[in-house]
Amino acid sequence: MLDSEAVRVSKGCLLAQDLGIALRRVGSCERLTFTNPGERKLDAWLDANAFVTWQVSDRPWELEAEVLRSDVPLPLNIRDNPCAAHTSRLSEIRRRAVATALTLPVVADNGGPRRSPVETP
Repeated sequence: MLDSEAVRVSKGCLLAQDLGIALRRVGSCERLTFTNPGERKLDAWLDANAFVTWQVSDRPWELEAEVLRSDVPLPLNIRDNPCAAHTSRLSEIRRRAVATALTLPVVADNGGPRRSPVETP
């Protein structure tokens, strides 16, 4: 179904204005993140607002196809999602964020820990 990195990028792009974060090129110029401060803001939002669950399956691709065919709205799932209204909007938001990031200077981001030692996961 959704990989965690895709969820982070999608949520970060959707919440960028509200959280005051932006997708940026960091380090080698090829990696795109919200930088450590931005990732920390996104972590805090996810900790307060997101609920994730999963189901173990020997054939997850079949379960995914079944869920995508259901009436359950899955706006963060772009790949194989039959709801063009969800996928086209999110894809465009992500495309714009990447395009903007590619025009901005690369930022130094040491990739250090996003959580301070006093924070608990």
